[in-house]
Amino acid sequence: MSSMLAAILVTDLVGSTEMRGRIGEDRADDIRRTHDSLLGGVARTHSGEVVKGLGDGVLVRFSGAADAVACAVAMQRALHQMRHDAEVPDLAIRIGIGVGDVSMEDGDVFGTPVIEASRLCAAATGGQILVADLVRVLSHGRGEHGFRSVGALDLKGLATPLEVSEVSWTPDEVPRDPSDWSVPLPRLLSGGDRFGFAGRRDARELLADRWKKACVEERQVVLVAGEPGIGKTRLVSELARDAAEDGAVVLLGRCFEELDATYAPFVEAVSYLVEHVAAELLREHVDVVGADLSRLVPNLARRVDLPPLVRLEPEVERLRLFDAVIDVLARVGDVTPVLLVLDDLHWADASTVELLVAIIRAARPMRLAIVATYRDTDVARSHPFGSALADLRRARSCERLALMGLDSQEVEDFVERAGGQELTEAAVALAAMLHAETEGNPFFLQELLVHLAESGVLRREGDRWVSSVSVDEVGVPEGIRDVIGRRLSMLDDSLNEMLRAAAVLGQEFDLCDLAAITERDEDDLLDALDEPCQRGLVHESGVDRYRFAHALIRQTLYEELAAGRRARLHRRAVDALDARRAPVAELAHHLIAAGPRGDADRAAELACTAAMMPSPNSGGSRHSRGIGVPLTRRS
Repeated sequence: MSSMLAAILVTDLVGSTEMRGRIGEDRADDIRRTHDSLLGGVARTHSGEVVKGLGDGVLVRFSGAADAVACAVAMQRALHQMRHDAEVPDLAIRIGIGVGDVSMEDGDVFGTPVIEASRLCAAATGGQILVADLVRVLSHGRGEHGFRSVGALDLKGLATPLEVSEVSWTPDEVPRDPSDWSVPLPRLLSGGDRFGFAGRRDARELLADRWKKACVEERQVVLVAGEPGIGKTRLVSELARDAAEDGAVVLLGRCFEELDATYAPFVEAVSYLVEHVAAELLREHVDVVGADLSRLVPNLARRVDLPPLVRLEPEVERLRLFDAVIDVLARVGDVTPVLLVLDDLHWADASTVELLVAIIRAARPMRLAIVATYRDTDVARSHPFGSALADLRRARSCERLALMGLDSQEVEDFVERAGGQELTEAAVALAAMLHAETEGNPFFLQELLVHLAESGVLRREGDRWVSSVSVDEVGVPEGIRDVIGRRLSMLDDSLNEMLRAAAVLGQEFDLCDLAAITERDEDDLLDALDEPCQRGLVHESGVDRYRFAHALIRQTLYEELAAGRRARLHRRAVDALDARRAPVAELAHHLIAAGPRGDADRAAELACTAAMMPSPNSGGSRHSRGIGVPLTRRS
């Protein structure tokens, strides 16, 4: 049985029995089958997994609350249209959504969120979406729908009343004239994160400036770089939504680590364009350049009639394909500006990089902006994209935007958005703690906030969130552990073993101390630390002194140590620190952490001594501390 954080959505077709008696068995069965197919399709397009049918409804699992809410709204809108098409005016569904830890077993899902969603669905009326209040919090800032508080409801199967909100939604407008074509914003760029967007003012202004230039036939390229979770795609999504609202065509192409397909991100982006753009524009394109685009996008043949595809030398075919992609992008740009988002180019293959360079260097004027994201920690000079970076960055229209962690003020803004109200002075302490734990990494920040709420470390007291337990006591959230684990897996076992030993020393560590507890030569360790530094896991903070890039990286490594190994390393750390007369607080910490391998009497003596002294910022292991601060100001 596996456990995970998930949002659960449950639907129910209202009055199905009465409807069956009124319209007859055969027609009712047709409507039910259409209903089931429709809801399943909507769920899948919103990254949901239909766990099971419920007779007159479905149970769907999502990895995020915002996706579940967006899916619920889409389901209601789809049923509204189905009601019109089927001429059944009283056809309606009700929906409930819960969120939290669930368990999967034999293809089914279990846990309190399942009970919450089922009971909320039963409490809803036709056309209504009821959600647990935590769903509202996690979905804050996502989508155009709003929430209205329903208050606390006593629901069967739950020990305490549940704070509930209703999701507001409106039916879709009547479809426009087919000749008035548009390309919808790709769904993966249409939603924000669960807490809304905070900070990055300078980065947003730079992107907005480059986009304005692109709108007047001055092609622009922005390369957005940063470590995993730093918010590259999230930042670009803000620009994408603004551009789409202004009537631009926005395209998305992604690279995948496990997918080594030729031109993969361009296949995705141009296929989406061909699917939605006016057929007349495609016919004009084919009349000029022929059927070469179909080498990249075979479904072009479903939109327009194509001439025979002539087989040529591979190099000639490649160049003709490049010209075809440039032509179709330029033709769309003649009608409206185009924003092409290329995500995760650190996984790009050589063919993708070659086509990207060809588009950037094309002589043809184009109202086009290319915004590409990549992890600078994962791009070596030998990488296809890495070898092209130097040439790209020399181009006049190309700029690199390096994202760092949010600063302390931006983290305060982030926490304020998460709470939905202005912060009190005391809440600044919580924001400072989160900043210290995450170094301002937005993904880590989100995951940590959710983890604190789910584990009960953050809890509601009236109109404020309160915590009285330190992050050290609840461990690293699973989502963060997965991201950090993937980065650490790029290092060999010996480097991971070395870093786990360094984690025992604390957030910062000296090379001489690491040499002492690992019993390795300092010069060997110096060479070994080069790769973790290059990958952004560890930074130099002085001569022979290093620090982990994030407290959560250090904590993940520390938690991987077996208890016996950890105790022995702490004991060795005492000997190493004793030799250089380290602060007594550090010695006491390691003696206590060494457990049976330590010295209880000396640990108590040093702890008492440390308690009588001012607390210096020694740079060693952080001590646990509790927090008890409100997240929102009392009204």
